[in-house]
Amino acid sequence: MDQCFWNENQFAAVIAHRSDSAHTIFAEIVKFSYDKIPTRCQKKAYNDSVCQLGWRSIHSQLKVTTDIHGITPNLLHLTEVSRFSNAKELINEALQSVPLLSGEVIQESTANGVGGYFYDAWNEATEDPETVWQPIFLKWWEHPDYTLLVPEGFVCTEEEEDFKRQYGITDGNVYFRRVKIKEMQGKKIDAETGLSGEMLFCQSYPMTPQQAFVVRSGSLFNVEILTAMLTSAPAPLDIQQIGRGHLRVYKHIQPGHSYLLVCDPSYGQSKDYAAAIVFDMITKDFVAVFHGKYRSNELAKHLVKLAKFYNGALIVVERNTGQAVLNQVISFHDYRNIYHHKEWSDRREPSWEPGFPTTATTRNLFLASLEDAISDRVVVIPDQATVKECLNFGDKDGKYQATVGNDDLVIALAIGTYLLQQPRANLLPPSMELRPGGL
Repeated sequence: MDQCFWNENQFAAVIAHRSDSAHTIFAEIVKFSYDKIPTRCQKKAYNDSVCQLGWRSIHSQLKVTTDIHGITPNLLHLTEVSRFSNAKELINEALQSVPLLSGEVIQESTANGVGGYFYDAWNEATEDPETVWQPIFLKWWEHPDYTLLVPEGFVCTEEEEDFKRQYGITDGNVYFRRVKIKEMQGKKIDAETGLSGEMLFCQSYPMTPQQAFVVRSGSLFNVEILTAMLTSAPAPLDIQQIGRGHLRVYKHIQPGHSYLLVCDPSYGQSKDYAAAIVFDMITKDFVAVFHGKYRSNELAKHLVKLAKFYNGALIVVERNTGQAVLNQVISFHDYRNIYHHKEWSDRREPSWEPGFPTTATTRNLFLASLEDAISDRVVVIPDQATVKECLNFGDKDGKYQATVGNDDLVIALAIGTYLLQQPRANLLPPSMELRPGGL
């Protein structure tokens, strides 16, 4: 507002993620600020459209909108970037409209889970020495309202003393933090959210940018445990590019061990991500992850090759979205070490059908299995991409799914975790034998 009102030839645009947000920003920030300028300093403004102010005497204007098309501002403010749909494409287009040498761009947002455009953009700004962006994290303890008068006899705990040393906060900030955490149930973990009072405090008052991204995820799974996994995740032993994806290896293959290769094909279309996770059936370890964009025939070829490498692994294909992949694996590649699901009907004997079906019942079973395995620390997830998807997997539109980005890695992980808990006799029909080396 100041830049446009007091300077000539300025065109500022604020891009919001929703039209109601654009109207709120214009009314409560832009128009409010303009109306508070002293009368003696006022310039006559014009409104050519809703959510716009301009001053012809100095050839400057400010516009709040949701559409970047057709405008060429020299000052651009993108607000709540983490909530933009198709953020990467929209922002890349927006950046092309701003003059390279004389323009200025601000990307601003609250954190909205791990992953997605804003998370990646923040990491690039903080880690790339050649970045053109200047990262700014607004610290809550520097705001004068977030401190309390310390009562007589107040003593900091050892943890609080560490906070003081690490972040330079005062006793008043520490006491404010303590009171707020107590209001939020303290260290007790809420059964529905999986968050303790400390994590809820961090959600509203993060101490670091990374903490802000993690605790805002609203995950179905235990956020504190997942955060620890994300922090301690090792580098892969090996990374191989395979077509339009990668294989990330975390454990060496063991002779004589049986392996499970669980795949969520995500409709088998090249525009969607497919995920496959390799598990050691002896140790229950997460061994490797295969992740990329493949058509059904490409994915089937890579799955069979990977399964043969892992001692003839048992391939589990989620068949609701992967029937085409399953058919390719069985018919075209003649690979027979395939998971079969026991299905009951009116007949006395069950039928065994290849592939894992996702129904309301099985989905609840495998998600509950993964939730328990994470809470009980039964499963260790070494892959950062998989942990990030778990952190972003929560209630969206009344269904547990990805709240940001994709959830193919979560589904593959959950199905694998569930099947590892089943007796081996439940993985194949009695006429087929599960053994290293395949069938």
